Amino acid sequence: MALVLGAGKMGVAIAHDLMEHGVETRICDVKPADIPNFFILDARDDKAVLQEMKKEDVVISALPYDFNYKLAKLAIKAKANFIDLGGNSYIVEKELALHEEAKKAGITIIPDCGLAPGMTNIIAYYVWQNEEKEVHIRVGGLPQNPKPPLNYALFFS
Repeated sequence: MALVLGAGKMGVAIAHDLMEHGVETRICDVKPADIPNFFILDARDDKAVLQEMKKEDVVISALPYDFNYKLAKLAIKAKANFIDLGGNSYIVEKELALHEEAKKAGITIIPDCGLAPGMTNIIAYYVWQNEEKEVHIRVGGLPQNPKPPLNYALFFS
């Protein structure tokens, strides 16, 4: 069972993908949303978050990065594996420092799994490992069909 924290664009996409692959998934946010398996949860309420985490095998944070360290610590208490989208190197370093605590709790914490770093690193490693060539990856939000006034796509990090 999986819990996705945050029902913005990323959280909804994550929950959708998990459900499409047969993973029993719940998704929550502080604001109401009309999506499957949704419930209201305020991530600032540690007690309520911990209670919900204890019901899950894995918790995925699609919340702003400033929540992630606290959520990683709560995941250790709940003995739930934890993944987040990262976005701040300082917070990621603090999460990585929780490795021994997580190990003792029998869980894994995987921070910084957004687009870049995250998916780009996984793809680059796969290509490098299987193709044995130099890998160059570029990531950005430049649209194929730019529209004024900014001629740019949605920001995602």
